[in-house]
Amino acid sequence: MQIVIYNINSFGGNYEYAKALFDTTEKLGKFDKCSLLIPTISPLADRPNLFKILMSDKPDMSNRLFRQLHFLYRSFVNPWRFYKFLKKQQDAIVVFNDFDQLSSFLWSFFFKKLKRRHLFGVILHDPDRDRYFPKKEISVYTMKKVMSVMDVAFHHGYIPVKSYYSETLRKVEIPHGIYTPAPVDTSFQSLLQEQKGKYNLIGILGNIRDEKNYELIIESLKDLPNTKLLIAGAPANSSINTQIYRDKITQEGLEERVIWVEKFLTDNELAAAITVCDLISLYYKKTFTSQSGILNLIAPFKKRLIVSNVESSLKQVVFRYQIGVLVEPDNKYAFIEAAKDLLVNEQQLFDAKWIKYLNDHSWENNIKTITQTFETVKPRS
Repeated sequence: MQIVIYNINSFGGNYEYAKALFDTTEKLGKFDKCSLLIPTISPLADRPNLFKILMSDKPDMSNRLFRQLHFLYRSFVNPWRFYKFLKKQQDAIVVFNDFDQLSSFLWSFFFKKLKRRHLFGVILHDPDRDRYFPKKEISVYTMKKVMSVMDVAFHHGYIPVKSYYSETLRKVEIPHGIYTPAPVDTSFQSLLQEQKGKYNLIGILGNIRDEKNYELIIESLKDLPNTKLLIAGAPANSSINTQIYRDKITQEGLEERVIWVEKFLTDNELAAAITVCDLISLYYKKTFTSQSGILNLIAPFKKRLIVSNVESSLKQVVFRYQIGVLVEPDNKYAFIEAAKDLLVNEQQLFDAKWIKYLNDHSWENNIKTITQTFETVKPRS
């Protein structure tokens, strides 16, 4: 039997996850063939069973409206290309590492016709999909369409009670997997170290999205002496307006205490940024219910973490392994006190806990869970 992995983006956490699934599955050799479908512009080097047939998620256009129209268009084109690909395949396990929720009302109809031949699973990196559209009713409707195709829903330790996750749907917890750290970009590391100086450094790293609580953390700097903030990453999508955060920095008079790097970080640059930070913020807003992909990029470096105490896969992992401090969400004063404590704690307090986490969360265990699950799953008609 073969396995097919579908991933609609060419950067960010889901992309890194899909690459790791692909690499590990091929290395373990548990399937006759493993195929990965990704956008045409993916930087991943060409190799057998890698299909760069999906539309670009980085349109070469600056106009926000045009970028949003491009997103709308590819939400319909990509599932159609995937459907045509699957029609030509022999029996397969099909894993949606991401999915086109916007157009699911249409593509779900066609994919159900393939269930006579294929088994379908989805990895719910962000299981609460109620806010995908401005109206919850539309979000719920489209998610019901997505899930109507699936035989299994994999999650990272937390799945909310939602009408679109029916009682008959099989739900399986799956370890996220640890990313092998890339070699550090020493020139970027030196630049950041020079800007850091003798200050402590808190990092908010990775794709820029509002739920990372930038404004609250920027405000907190005024009560965190001898501390700077590093914000490093590219906007997650075309709707993100980073000028809001830059204006906030100026309004608070904190230009000298915020290191702003608005660009897509290479793996080597991200590794450099992690090494320079004393504390990593995963202090998301109350609306966050996902796993944090960057957690598993940070893990090999065993950094101190400050994490929002909201119901999410991230919270479950941090609580279980004690690899960070859980803090009341959206509370500036709670964040400040937690940051002060963490910045004076000895790093050794966290090392043993990180080692346990690293041992449990291997990509081999990830693929083993997928394989064993599909050996016993019965298709949902």
